[in-house]
Amino acid sequence: MSQNLPCPNPICGHAFTAADIQQAAGAALKCPKCGNAFSFRAAGAAPASKPSPVKPSAPSLPAQPVKAPPLPATRKNVVVPMPASPARATPLPPNRAVATNGPNASPVMAMPIKGPPAAMPLAARPVAEVDVVLEENSVSFVPTGSGAVIPDLALAAASAGSLVQARPIVTKSRWTWKHYTALSVGLVLFLGSLGAAAFWLVPYVREHGSGNEAAGRSFAVMVRNVQNKDEKAFKLKLPTDMWVPEKELTTRLMARVAYKHTKADVWFAVAVRDYGFQRPRDAELLKEAIDRLESHFGDALELDAKTKPSTLGGQEAQSFRFKGQFNSVLRHGECTMCSHHGFGYWLFVAAPSFEEAEQAKVEIEGEAAGFTLDTTRQGWREQPQKLDTFAAVKVPFQMKVPSGIWEKHDAKDEDERGELFLFGRFPKEKDNRKNASILVFTMDRGADLKETFAVARKYVEDKKQEESKDNRFAPMEEGGSDAAIADAVGDRRGMITELKLVNKEDPKRYYLIAVVMDPERAYVIRMDSTWESRQIWRQDFKDILRTIRIAAKSE
Repeated sequence: MSQNLPCPNPICGHAFTAADIQQAAGAALKCPKCGNAFSFRAAGAAPASKPSPVKPSAPSLPAQPVKAPPLPATRKNVVVPMPASPARATPLPPNRAVATNGPNASPVMAMPIKGPPAAMPLAARPVAEVDVVLEENSVSFVPTGSGAVIPDLALAAASAGSLVQARPIVTKSRWTWKHYTALSVGLVLFLGSLGAAAFWLVPYVREHGSGNEAAGRSFAVMVRNVQNKDEKAFKLKLPTDMWVPEKELTTRLMARVAYKHTKADVWFAVAVRDYGFQRPRDAELLKEAIDRLESHFGDALELDAKTKPSTLGGQEAQSFRFKGQFNSVLRHGECTMCSHHGFGYWLFVAAPSFEEAEQAKVEIEGEAAGFTLDTTRQGWREQPQKLDTFAAVKVPFQMKVPSGIWEKHDAKDEDERGELFLFGRFPKEKDNRKNASILVFTMDRGADLKETFAVARKYVEDKKQEESKDNRFAPMEEGGSDAAIADAVGDRRGMITELKLVNKEDPKRYYLIAVVMDPERAYVIRMDSTWESRQIWRQDFKDILRTIRIAAKSE
């Protein structure tokens, strides 16, 4: 039988030898492994009553940490405990009696001194695999409760370098109002640039595409109409390698196309404007022509005093000569204008001389080349022109004028014999430098219309000389005649003359004087405008004369 005595501490596995016991006789025996000390009764002492075995006190459990209040369950505050190996506990051996020295010694139970607590076996709890996000100042998770698993922190730190291993979270980006605003602005700019490119490039491609002009084939030219849409207006045919586009002329003349001859010093341009259902008046066409020429030549422009009948693209037209200087180069030219299906057309041709310009126009409209009015407005019908009717108060006289241009004023302020006075300015400009006026006054009849007209002219000239003694009337053109001619004035026979008011040889104003009579009196119609704008108003004056009506019957 072994003489070794196991340590009374049930959790200690040390065994004392007989020599250890004899050496500590009468003194405390200290276990070198668990550190507990045990006392033994001295030899010869009175036998004590049989002690009841002292049960070792229950091992104390580690202090429980204060449980933090639970956080709301989110993807950012979930912390998962690292799995740890369960603590290994040493099984408790049964209590053994401590043998004393001597065969008759009574066994004495050792009194255990409280030592370090034993670890309790804990069951492992399942670990859920979830996404983990660690944030600063987050509350660490400390398992509590009887079934909690205490992770092996040292092992986890050594193996992973961190208490918690987090997996990256892939989240979907969410658009804000800034993203949608930037996208909308970008789309608007992109579509706007496409529209602008189409606005400029489509007409140009239609006009110049496929090399039609170089091949001598005819091609249609599109224009922007009153509905702001592209519409075919005319066709143009050019001989091979004889004409090249001239962009600067296109811009300065506000034209649709402009070309320069490759061999001769000649250029031409075509301008178009849509008037919708209204047929433009001859005066409007003339005004547009002059405005375009002035934008190119400026103050160095000279014009014919009158227009003459002509043709353009097979249609009746009117034309006038012009002369201007640009970049110290003098040009002589001719402008031909007409209206067709609501469009106004202007053909400008310029060369070193009038003769060369006229020859170039013939070639442009000849067989080798061609200018044709071609629209899709088949069956177009002209709408009645808007006119304003003005009538005298004391005499049965009335006339019609274009709407929006003329204003009625007190005729007596202009002349003591006045019956009707109108003052006109172009609605877009409202510029007194291009103003005009119409005065209707009455006078006694003469023996006949010719005599009455002579008296009326002298009356008008005397009035102008009252303003300045240097004023006088002269023929419209140098070497021309200022004699009156018989012509219709409304529905009556009358006499008409055109004059130039000169002050010290400088032309100041243009005058048209017409005289018509009824059985009681003579009516004198005096129309005048600035000399610079005479071509514009001259045609309007003639159109107004056709609208005059006198209620009384003629003799």
